[in-house]
Amino acid sequence: MTKPKLPEEVLQLNETLKRQPHLTEHMGPLHLLSVPGRSSGQLRATPVSPLDIDGQRYLVAAFAEADWVKNLRLSGWGILTKGQNSLQVTVAEVSVPERAPILQAFVQQMEHLGGDSSGPSGHFAFGIGPDEPLEAYTAIADRHPIFRIVEATPAPSIERAAL
Repeated sequence: MTKPKLPEEVLQLNETLKRQPHLTEHMGPLHLLSVPGRSSGQLRATPVSPLDIDGQRYLVAAFAEADWVKNLRLSGWGILTKGQNSLQVTVAEVSVPERAPILQAFVQQMEHLGGDSSGPSGHFAFGIGPDEPLEAYTAIADRHPIFRIVEATPAPSIERAAL
């Protein structure tokens, strides 16, 4: 399967945020997720927008073949950074039958944020509108991995969290 190509503006924003994670401070739900690489073990970063529902926090993937998804599956942990604050998180993947309502909430959140000045919202990647019925989300759930954050421990920095 070939990896989807992100729009150039998203690629540029991602690269900027990887170099300057403090910029996420005023960018709505946008965080930087750093996960150890499958082969190198070196931290690899990507912007994500965690979703909070009913006291649970989730990381939703637009693309099943994204490297961060593969890395997170293997490691089971990552570092979530917002501005100057970092959390070391452990995750559990949500089963396909449980994903539809989470996907729906995520797409609705991203659609809502799409009109603000915080940059590209990422909702384009799902190919489904925010007002579609739950059944429509069930039909695409296998293409969008979701991870529930099961533990989050404050860390003074990305580097210190990785120790």
